[in-house]
Amino acid sequence: MKNGLKIISLTGLLLILAGLNSAFGQDWPQWRGSQRDGKIVGFTAPATWPEKLAQEWKINVGYGDATPALVKGKLYVYTRQEGNEVLQCLDASNGKVLWKEGYPAVMITDTAFYRNHYYHTFEDTAEKLDYQSMSEVVRGIYFVVFELAR
Repeated sequence: MKNGLKIISLTGLLLILAGLNSAFGQDWPQWRGSQRDGKIVGFTAPATWPEKLAQEWKINVGYGDATPALVKGKLYVYTRQEGNEVLQCLDASNGKVLWKEGYPAVMITDTAFYRNHYYHTFEDTAEKLDYQSMSEVVRGIYFVVFELAR
């Protein structure tokens, strides 16, 4: 169920970003946008919104936690597919895969609970992270992966 929601959320975000690009022509090159504040520069809300948004295209990109990046009409997505970490470049206007690269990788995810209760909020800033706990998590993962590789 949790992974299904991630796929649905990622698909929704991809559609929204593709729509924003075609409507406003602005890039979304990194997490939370060009200024990392979740805002579109110069956006003026329309006087009336459509009752329903039209889906332009849909593609299954796999499971993922990374934010898509939209740059010059190309959508870059980093996800997991069948035991591989995959980076794809899609045409934002139609969802066509322009290129795709991947490599086998052990899945290590869902460590958010080791951070803080601000995770995925606007208050999730570097000053509020518990770096000591995070380093212990990374150290633990390192030793597990090291042992698995032996």
